[in-house]
Parts: sequence; structure tokens; C-alpha cells
Amino acid sequence: MELNDFFISRIALICAVLGLIILFYFSIQSAYTEKGIEEISNELIGSRVSVKGFVGESFFAKETLFFKLSEGRNSIQVVKFNPSVEDFEEVKENSFVEVKGSVQEYKKNLEIIAEEVKRVGYE
Repeated sequence: MELNDFFISRIALICAVLGLIILFYFSIQSAYTEKGIEEISNELIGSRVSVKGFVGESFFAKETLFFKLSEGRNSIQVVKFNPSVEDFEEVKENSFVEVKGSVQEYKKNLEIIAEEVKRVGYE
């Protein structure tokens, strides 16, 4: 079989289309789903979520920042490993923040392992 320009261009087109499909699939998989704290449940364990709420009590231990995120009567523990200086500035008591991370279970309690924390305006 001889490789001519037509055959090579067809192969290149197929590879490009497959690459775009794969990129689209992974972009959907890596997106955060916006949820209210009351919507966080066992069904979401392992899912990436975006949650907004008020920062409650917080503390730092062993290179990890822990804080309570509240929305009305609902709250959830948030854990941020290896926090940056900016993370500490964002996590002030009573500040309204958006947390992006994954839902996990630890000692039979749900928590969010934060990937990103940023202060936002109250909505």
C-alpha cells in the first residue's frame, strides 16, 4: 500500500477529530458542579463541586487548614492541604467564600477537600 497525500490527510483529520473528542470528554469530567451545602450527600463522594458559604471557625495543623463552611443551618468541614498565604487571607471568619474541591468521607462525616478557595461577594 502506497502512502499518498490523500491517505495521509485523511489519517491526520481522523486523529484531529478524535483528539478534540477526547479533550471535550476530559473537560466535562474535570468541571465542578455547583451545589448548595444542603445538597452535599454520600452520592457525591468523589465528585468535584463548587460550594459557597460563610467561613466559621478555622484552625491550622500539620500543614493543613481546616474550616467550617456554613450556608443557613447547613455546614460542612473543608480541608485545604498545603495552603498558600493567599488561602489564609481568603479564609477569615464570617467571610463569604467559594470552595472548589472534591467531596470525601472521613470518619463517617462528609467534607470537601479544597483545591481552590476564593472570597466572593455575597449573593
